[in-house]
Amino acid sequence: GGGTYSIRDLGSLNGTIINGKRISAEKEKSSWANLSGGDQILLGKTQFAVFFSVKLPDKPLSHEEHEKKKRRGERKARRE
Repeated sequence: GGGTYSIRDLGSLNGTIINGKRISAEKEKSSWANLSGGDQILLGKTQFAVFFSVKLPDKPLSHEEHEKKKRRGERKARRE
């Protein structure tokens, strides 16, 4: 599954701005703000966008392939 990505301003002078909205008052800590794909973040004079990607397998593994991969990983872990 996926996770949740968040950002928090720890009391900066210039603040943290997400999609044009400042998330805290000047020099005050903000609460956590959840991020979504495509959000525009401005930190001082630096602006960037947030994008998430998920790597999906070309095709799902069969039960047998999954078990085989699991056993290979277990053998490798024992060798290390």
